[in-house]
Amino acid sequence: MIDTSNRLGRENMVSLVIRMALPIMLSMALQAVYNIADSLFISRYSLSAFAGVSVIQPFSQIVISIAVGLAAGLSGVLSNSLGRRDDKRAFDSIRSAKIIAIYISFIFLFLMEILSTPFVYFFVKEEVAYNSGVEYLRIFSLGLPLLFIMNILSSILQSHSRSRDAMLVQSSGCIVNIVLDPLLIFTFDLGARGAAIATVLGFLVSALFGVVLVKRLSIVKGSFSLPLVWKIIYIGLPTLLVSGAGPIISIFYNKLVIQYGVDAMIAYGMYLKMESFMFLSASGVSSALIVIAAYNLGEGKLDRVHSAYNVSLFIGWGTMLLGFLLFQLFPGFFVHLFTSEGGELYLLGITAFHYLSFCFLISPFNIVTSGLFQGLGQGARGMVIIAVRFFVFLLPYSFILSHFFGLKGLFLSYFAADMTNFLHVYIQKELAFKSVEKSKF
Repeated sequence: MIDTSNRLGRENMVSLVIRMALPIMLSMALQAVYNIADSLFISRYSLSAFAGVSVIQPFSQIVISIAVGLAAGLSGVLSNSLGRRDDKRAFDSIRSAKIIAIYISFIFLFLMEILSTPFVYFFVKEEVAYNSGVEYLRIFSLGLPLLFIMNILSSILQSHSRSRDAMLVQSSGCIVNIVLDPLLIFTFDLGARGAAIATVLGFLVSALFGVVLVKRLSIVKGSFSLPLVWKIIYIGLPTLLVSGAGPIISIFYNKLVIQYGVDAMIAYGMYLKMESFMFLSASGVSSALIVIAAYNLGEGKLDRVHSAYNVSLFIGWGTMLLGFLLFQLFPGFFVHLFTSEGGELYLLGITAFHYLSFCFLISPFNIVTSGLFQGLGQGARGMVIIAVRFFVFLLPYSFILSHFFGLKGLFLSYFAADMTNFLHVYIQKELAFKSVEKSKF
């Protein structure tokens, strides 16, 4: 294995977090640019097709969240093993993660092929929107094995402090997507099908890059270990819930939004695409924090774990505040990226950007703290705070605020849930640090 101790265990914490997070953020930025470009192209092709693809986004995002969560779990186990100098555990964790990733991806491929039709029909029945959603979901599902493998390979590189290589794995596919999208959507007149084909081809390119780059590492074939599989899943569950609980809630949320009309659904879809770009910093430093905290915990350097958390929180919160200001001051600019139409759709878009973005003020604390829990190997705490946020606070707020204040109230429910959950997250964070400090002695 590659010795990462000089970096993860000794480098100045500010520069380490930035160096580790920037490639992740750049990779996520390219993915966000792709998501935005994909939506821009589809919305210019047909607003109905855009509505159909927006409706299926939660379903596809749930599966992506599982792939990302599994990769995050591997990062935690692998980084901790490297910190302990336990090569056998590291090799076994890689082998176990690869095998379980293949099995899970094929299960979801099968499910998405079967459930695509009833899922889309549950939300939209307009012909163009319905057909676009079904076509996109079915083609997208064919790339799931590639999606899971590329995330596992990227995680291996990240855990070896090869952040730039990990970025290359993720970004190469995004670039392919961006290049192919207009060609397939407009030139070949494939619409949503073209966007889905470009996505799958992007997964293929990323997976191939991952195979080539991981082969350069001194990794030998490990053994499958069921206990390590459970450990990987346990550590990765918070990431899965952070990125997956949102799409699960969006299934119910979309049903509430669609009651205000298709234009409201389109406006909400516009916001979601741009939101992913604004969450880059918090998500990037959280992913870097998993690796840094896990490694330094393995070496017993708790002071560096505290430092990594504080630096990550400062960066995540500062950049999210900037995103909040942009959405508040220039919402019309973001709406016009998707459509030149005015009237009701434009006003609904302004409303979405104004009210939904209030969650930016609190969400970085949730995201970065969840990364801390994973790095400390205390995934249960992360699962609790996420479950409480979404299922105890957000769902009730969504129904109550929409009932009394309409669409604006519905859009404010995310901020209300984060505000209510803030103290709970803080208490769990303090308990996590105390637990680690006690276990040391």
